[in-house]
Amino acid sequence: MKGVVLIAVLAAGPVLAAPPCKTAITCFDQGLRLELGPARDDAGAAKAYARACKLGSGMGCTMLSKLQEKGERAKSVARAAEIFRRECEAGDARGCFQLGYSVKEDKPAAQAAHQRAVELFAVGCAAGQAEECDMQAKVLRDGKILEADEAAADAADARSVPGRTAACEAGDLDACVDLAIHYRDGKGVGRDLTRSRVLFERSCATRPTDCLHVAQHYYRGTGGVAEDGARATELFARACDARNIFACEFLEMACQNKDFPSCKREKDDP
Repeated sequence: MKGVVLIAVLAAGPVLAAPPCKTAITCFDQGLRLELGPARDDAGAAKAYARACKLGSGMGCTMLSKLQEKGERAKSVARAAEIFRRECEAGDARGCFQLGYSVKEDKPAAQAAHQRAVELFAVGCAAGQAEECDMQAKVLRDGKILEADEAAADAADARSVPGRTAACEAGDLDACVDLAIHYRDGKGVGRDLTRSRVLFERSCATRPTDCLHVAQHYYRGTGGVAEDGARATELFARACDARNIFACEFLEMACQNKDFPSCKREKDDP
């Protein structure tokens, strides 16, 4: 019945110079017509919803609240866009990147912002900053604002590999994990699951949350190791104990109808 009322309200078109409504129902309907009709009038809709709310319409109160939230979000987005614009103009690549999404309704402006982001990220990437290469590749591969360019994205990914390799060899575990992901996904390098597993194992040895990635190789029998449910569940359990919720989910799944040693605690839990 509510759907029929809404259709009838919208079909009637906009309310022009609407007289003050007198009942909760008529005020609510007037608010809908002003907010959703062909001639949008959020200010008028807010007044009608406020009147409906005051007259005892719970839906009037709800719609008023949603309309106010929408207005605050719009103001917040506008403020953020201005901040990102200033950052972008000052040569901040991430500011340009965020600006593109903030003004995405204005396609030329969004494209210009992301093109500038690509150019600025490229400068950092050329200077050996692996994170800038990642961001350049992300913008090039995204395809939501600029047309996706996989070849250019792969080239940016490739430029990040030497720096990450050196950092990993120097003991930077974050670099090892990032490098492992590159080899796992074939980003900027040839896909090499064995090398990816070895790099993940380096991190797993001292950072248990990363054992999830190694466990997946044993669970599936990939990355140069045979399928080994016992070893997989042991590693899932180690990552789960370190509060990796995804590892906990994999552990539960791996232990269904299985009796690996690390599954005992799953079955003993109340």
